[in-house]
Amino acid sequence: MRTFIGLFSCLIAFASATAQNIDFDSADPEPVLLGALFGDLEFSDTDDDGDMDLFLCGREDGWTSSAKSTFYLNDGSGNFTEDTGVVIEALQSAAAGFKDLDGDGDEDLLVTGMKQGSLPFAGLYLSDGQGGFSLLANTPFEPCLSGDIAFGDVDGDGDEDVFLTGLDGAGGSPIAHLYLNGGAADFTEVDGTVFQASSDGSVELSDMDGDGDLDLLSMGADINGEALTSLYLNNGSAVYSLVTSGIADFNSGDFALGDLDNDGDKDVLISGQHGDGAIITEMYLNDGAGAFTLFSDGESFPYLFVGKNDFADFDNDDDLDIIMTGSATGGLGGEVGIITKIYENQGANLFIEADSLTGSYFSSLAIGDMNGDGLLDFIVSGTTVGTPTFKTWVYVNSTEIAPCLADFTNDGLVNVDDFLILNSFFGDPCNACPADMNADGEVDVEDFLLFNSAFGVPCD
Repeated sequence: MRTFIGLFSCLIAFASATAQNIDFDSADPEPVLLGALFGDLEFSDTDDDGDMDLFLCGREDGWTSSAKSTFYLNDGSGNFTEDTGVVIEALQSAAAGFKDLDGDGDEDLLVTGMKQGSLPFAGLYLSDGQGGFSLLANTPFEPCLSGDIAFGDVDGDGDEDVFLTGLDGAGGSPIAHLYLNGGAADFTEVDGTVFQASSDGSVELSDMDGDGDLDLLSMGADINGEALTSLYLNNGSAVYSLVTSGIADFNSGDFALGDLDNDGDKDVLISGQHGDGAIITEMYLNDGAGAFTLFSDGESFPYLFVGKNDFADFDNDDDLDIIMTGSATGGLGGEVGIITKIYENQGANLFIEADSLTGSYFSSLAIGDMNGDGLLDFIVSGTTVGTPTFKTWVYVNSTEIAPCLADFTNDGLVNVDDFLILNSFFGDPCNACPADMNADGEVDVEDFLLFNSAFGVPCD
């Protein structure tokens, strides 16, 4: 048995170093969606029918076109139809997000951006749970554009609070505001905070130091246009302190949070412009207490700005893969150019390029299971090379997920117990035995490779 266990270990190492599984295809038929630029797009089940509907806003067709905001309803199979019955302020330079802000069980919509007349806007639209939205009057949110929105229960009272960044209407100065929710979408701005105002970046509320409350990571341009990345730790009562994180200053980019090394804390992948103007991508690993160490200077990833980064498990193997969009140094004429790429997680912080799709910059991104097949799809909007220059692209996840044949013990997980069963049949002729996973009449190396692809993955 030791020989076969050694073989199995070698197969794991070989497969982990070479496997490339994730694959996306353009939706067919491709939905006709607003070709938004300088906007945002977000998934939510707005009509409560069990599928992911879409909100999309931005410039309709390019650099000089007017703005639009619209909903698209999903038929459950990834086919979207514009819902013209819901009116949302037409916005560009926008940020949007869905959360249940009034505690009634459905997701409301908060949007910021530039409306007609080049005026900043902030609006909270409450959902009726059946696809209808109404603008809530007299909210305290400062109108702003070119910012971001983060939701989370920062004071531990069981409702969703809001953090906003962006540019205000008084000369275009950056802002940073925290609003506490009273539980019924009745918000109060917190005064006297330590937050450094920023725009043209990203913000996220997450537990960065492992103490059970929501901290804040922010990146963008400060009041002088300089790059800024800031980590604020929460004391559990929505009182924040600025700390030294070890993460370099960035603007004109995006970051993603996720546990890349499976040690139980949130790591960071960040792209954009450094303080010296250089375009770069960096990965930082968290020590669990909110101190970050540079793991990679981006050698595995392109150096990007004016794009999006996100983590998602695209191949259902219980780890986080990466999607990146944006422009590399030199833009259209650069060596990397404009990209949309998927990187598959091989474990041990090793990522390999798995798919390359139509590139997009000044991009927005939404990830979700559009067609109900259990795999995460995505939609990306922005501008690209070729015709049409401005578009929203819909990509369906066509990754082949191996059937759960390797759970021989039927305990819901492919683990060592299943391996021992497979090993007991190794090299033997096999007539319809479960260990013959490829049904070729023999339990051999090919079955070990199939088993390895499922090892450690929960089996439904």
